Amino acid sequence: MKLTRVELASPYRPPSDESVLTFKYNTFLGEDHPAGKKVTVQFSPSELGLTAAQKHKLCLLAGARYNSDTDVVTISSSKFPQQAQNKRFLGDILKSLLEAARDESDTFADVPLETRHMVAKRRRNKPVRPRVEFPEAWNRPQDAPKPKDDIVSVIHRLPL
Repeated sequence: MKLTRVELASPYRPPSDESVLTFKYNTFLGEDHPAGKKVTVQFSPSELGLTAAQKHKLCLLAGARYNSDTDVVTISSSKFPQQAQNKRFLGDILKSLLEAARDESDTFADVPLETRHMVAKRRRNKPVRPRVEFPEAWNRPQDAPKPKDDIVSVIHRLPL
């Protein structure tokens, strides 16, 4: 008996918000590109179910890959020729990071978290033109652009 496509189809289920890991892939449609094998994983150490000491140790181990502003660790790999191999490699790295963070032999509680790389990143990413707040007295509401009518309000005003 031959099955049709309708019988084989399954409903689309969007990714749940409960997923802790976010994998990103680089693809260049129809082209071979050196960056096409790169895979990036992002996760928040707070969502891994670790204690405060384990989270601190994980952030220390992640080093500059930990963004203290957004509480996200980003790790990427392009070591292998296939994306699946790089994803597997990232999974192994994550597994070893979690094992090391959960190891209670040394908690590194006396070592402070290094965030100097975030200061440099903020300095690099600041806007070209500085944000200037103008006094309220300078506002000229008479020169403000008038809002355009949306299609729904125009249709409602038409006589039936």
